[in-house]
Amino acid sequence: MRQPRSIQFHLSLVFILFFLLIFFLGMLSIVRLADFNTVSADIADLWLPNTRVLGDLNNYTSDFRAAEGNFLLSSDPGESEAIEREMIDLDRTISQSQESYERLRHDADQLGTYRLFREDWNEYRKIVNQMLELMRQGRKLDAVAMYTTTSRRAYDIASDELGRLTTQAVESARDASNRVAESYRQAIWLIGTAMAFAGVLVVGALVYISRSLSRPLLRLADYMHRLAANDDAALGANKG
Repeated sequence: MRQPRSIQFHLSLVFILFFLLIFFLGMLSIVRLADFNTVSADIADLWLPNTRVLGDLNNYTSDFRAAEGNFLLSSDPGESEAIEREMIDLDRTISQSQESYERLRHDADQLGTYRLFREDWNEYRKIVNQMLELMRQGRKLDAVAMYTTTSRRAYDIASDELGRLTTQAVESARDASNRVAESYRQAIWLIGTAMAFAGVLVVGALVYISRSLSRPLLRLADYMHRLAANDDAALGANKG
């Protein structure tokens, strides 16, 4: 009665060991996947939308400045009216892009830079409105002078802030990408170490099974064969 109970104990111990090993590897994989998911979510939900919106803002603001210059160069009333409508559309699009950017998450540095850009852009827009009013009054020379001095300085300040904000977003996106690569390297190292440790445990379990189960069973089988052959020495050894 003691031998079957001992075999069951040894087998249970081995199966428990393998279960703990599989559980450990599974939990390790889940932890590493969670790290990947966190960083990947930051890239997909934060940095990609940030860089996309900032790219749009850079394009729209430069288009607005170009439209401002075209408006001054235009001598045809119909063309001037069309350019002014274009500026109104661009102004609306820039406001929508700003709203899209403000709905995203940002760190303190980026938020501070964005607020400076928004203030500088509003100042520039006030100057543009003054220039348009001069054009409506027929004071084209004054409008051109404002375009080349006050308006240009205000635009350059706002553009520089937007460029600095774009640089911050690109650097943050690069840092997030580096974190993904680092998480991957750590995952490879940890999982490789776990697999090596698992291999050692498997070898140890096989040795344990061989010593605890296989050899006694083989000896018992040998005794049975010898008893079947009426080997009295095997019977005496079994009793001993």
